[in-house]
Formats: sequence, C-alpha cells, structure tokens
Amino acid sequence: MSHLQPEQALTLVTLAADDPERVQAYHHAESCPDCASLLREHEVMLQLLDASFEPAPVPLALAARVHARVYPRRWPRLVLLSVWLTSLALALGAGHAGVLAVGPGAHCALSEALFAVAPLGVGAWLSRAGQVRIDAASFALIAGGGGLVGQWWLRGHCPVHGEALHAFVFHFLVLLALSLLGGALGQRIVAART
Repeated sequence: MSHLQPEQALTLVTLAADDPERVQAYHHAESCPDCASLLREHEVMLQLLDASFEPAPVPLALAARVHARVYPRRWPRLVLLSVWLTSLALALGAGHAGVLAVGPGAHCALSEALFAVAPLGVGAWLSRAGQVRIDAASFALIAGGGGLVGQWWLRGHCPVHGEALHAFVFHFLVLLALSLLGGALGQRIVAART
C-alpha cells in the first residue's frame, strides 16, 4: 500500500472499525510511522470536533411551528365543537319556549363568565410564564369548558332555566361568545410568544 494522503486518512478514520479499507490502512500504518501519525492526527481531530460540537439552541417559536407541522393537533377543535353541541343540547332541552328573562339572564351570563375566566386566567398566566405551550384553539376550549361547567352549575341555580329562549341566549350563546373570546385571547398570547 502506498502512503496515505490527508484526505484519505480523514475518510479512513470515519469508516467502521471492521471496514476492509480501514483495516488495510491501519495494518500499513503499523509499519509506517508517517501514515500512523497521519491517522492519529485525524482521529484526534475528529474527537476534538465531536467534543466541541454543541448544537445551537432552537428558538421556541420555530420549535413550536415545526412541531405543529409535524404533529398537527386537531383534537382541541373537535372537543370545542362537542362542548358547543353539549351546551346547545342543554339549552334546547330546557323545556318550553318561554321568555327571555333578561334580569336573571345577566346573572347567568356573569356566572358562566366567571366559570370560564378562572381556568382561562390560569392558562394564560402559565402560558405567558413559559410553563406550558397552549395554542389558540386550546384557549377557546379552556374558556368553553369552563363556561360549560358554569352552564351545568346554572341548571340548579337559574330560576328560569326551564325557559328555552333564556337558556339559548344566556346559557348557550354566552358560552359560544366566551369560547370565541378565549380563542382571540389565545391568538394574542401565541403571537406575543413568537
């Protein structure tokens, strides 16, 4: 075998230990101090390169976009749709058409809003603090889920719950509006993170 060139030595030290070319070159290097030195230099260089390589940190916004493309999350939208449909079923199953009852309606809307805002506030705080990554659809789901709990609570606390018109306007439509507001808030928080 002829003496090794630097490019050859670099290629040879990157081959598998049992590769025939590498075995032959190292066998030659046992009797050739120049080639042995060249192979050692390239081995050391590769070890230094491996040891010095530190991957650059990936910006959080870029990682989130890549993750969203690779693993699309459609479940929050499907669950949100089921929250809306459940709320609508609760409202329409209230009984007879009845009256709007605006006075108690303000109490109902406020109660549902409180049930929605509490978990939404916690989610927004955790998201802004960087503790969790919540997308806009999940914020809508959090608000809608809280509103649905409020609507369920109102079944036992609303004096005109049996009036379908009241339940539709002050229970279902309020929940729908809270979900949309939660999604809008989520979009602002997500945009602020990027």
